[in-house]
Amino acid sequence: MARRWQVITVELLGGRGIDLDPPPGRDLIAPPSTTFAELAHAIDLAFARWDRAHHHEFTLADGTRIIDDVAQRDLAARAATGGPILDRVLPGTTQVKPLLERGDTMRYVFDLSDRWVYRCAITDKISVERLIGPRITGPQPIRGWGDLPDQYGRTRPDAERHRGAGSRRVDDEGGGAGGARPAPEALESGPSRRARRAAERAGAPDRWDHLGCEGRRDPRDARGERGRPRHLEFLEEFGAPVAEPVDVGAVRRARARRDIPSLVSAITGADCRHALQQVGACLAGAWRSSDGPGHALREPMTAAMLSAITQLGLRGWPGDDVLAELIMARLRQERPAGSPLPLRLGALVTSIAAAGQRDGVWLDLDTGVVWPASILAARAGRDWAGPITPPVEGDAALGIAPGHRWLHLDESDPGTAWSDRRAFIAHLAGGRSEEEIINARALRRGAERGPEAFYAAVVDRGLDSLWLTFRDDRRWGRARAALAAEGLRPA
Repeated sequence: MARRWQVITVELLGGRGIDLDPPPGRDLIAPPSTTFAELAHAIDLAFARWDRAHHHEFTLADGTRIIDDVAQRDLAARAATGGPILDRVLPGTTQVKPLLERGDTMRYVFDLSDRWVYRCAITDKISVERLIGPRITGPQPIRGWGDLPDQYGRTRPDAERHRGAGSRRVDDEGGGAGGARPAPEALESGPSRRARRAAERAGAPDRWDHLGCEGRRDPRDARGERGRPRHLEFLEEFGAPVAEPVDVGAVRRARARRDIPSLVSAITGADCRHALQQVGACLAGAWRSSDGPGHALREPMTAAMLSAITQLGLRGWPGDDVLAELIMARLRQERPAGSPLPLRLGALVTSIAAAGQRDGVWLDLDTGVVWPASILAARAGRDWAGPITPPVEGDAALGIAPGHRWLHLDESDPGTAWSDRRAFIAHLAGGRSEEEIINARALRRGAERGPEAFYAAVVDRGLDSLWLTFRDDRRWGRARAALAAEGLRPA
């Protein structure tokens, strides 16, 4: 049976800030064994990318990225402006055919600085033996159209390479002196130069301007609906689906089992912006218990931790800066700031939440023991209307030794609850999907009518689980900041 090769239609949409309209394109045939690295090499050759010493990447419709030898930690900052802290990444040795069928589209970006953007679509399958014989063993172009711009925008040899001692740059029509190579215009005949200048004055490009016409045309001609060049819209919007919220329970279970592969799997492709305190703490703890520099998943863990540090800095909630410093200290294998306190931050936050409106909890800063203020006040026979004071010291029944330091933590302030609700609305309003924006508007209307209406709107929109995780993350940050103010950190 004849082998069926994929036909991949590749169009160069633009790069270096310019759009190509209509875009030049090439049809490539690729054998079933073609890898993304081999396809990238074939595309670069087909589109005259003569300097191929640049990084590149493919992006599939579901957001999966196929990269070359770029370390994941070098790409972490690109994922830190929103969405997942760890992208779904595959190596360049991955084969194309198992991931793409006829009709599928992907994006290819050559040179991550100049960002030459290509749209690639699987358009057909052919029996290559019947067309060109069995000698072709790798992806090859079979058809092409359009004019190809130079990857650096040059229309003549680089003047710097041909500048002689004492000569001036060959940037003018008059050419250079002192051994510099003259510009191509200086080699033209007289009538051709006059015709060219007349065409330029008339604003009509001729054959000499054809290669550079894309860079000189009105930039508004190729703008998309949002005012950006169309190739940049494709670059920003394709392969950027709305990420699902991270399963914090799965992250915690993986951390408790010290199962780093499961931890990486739980955060890959998931939106962690609303749970950075909880996810970041698990990352820092798992890194400490990992197998050191030779760990097989050290690279994605490094990328996730760097991305989490950046997102924490951008978010800027109370305690985010403290956690970012802790994660960076783990990466550098340095001792974190603050004295360790034998305390689980999650247990502390749960105790604070359970205290409700009853004056919060008292934390023993020497032992890490948490006492609800209601229990201590009832035992001492205190009046709830009286001022809040530290627990009774030297109570042998409760095991409270004299001379300990205490920290009062309370979440009953209505202003704190209102701040959390307002931050949750802003979190949804900053989303990329229309559903998130609609949810934010509904919650905003509920918040204007009071806390009960807000919580009812949360349940009606199916956001109760997301809200609880978000609220807990705010509480984690406040508790972490309060401990840091005392020179402590959870052990």
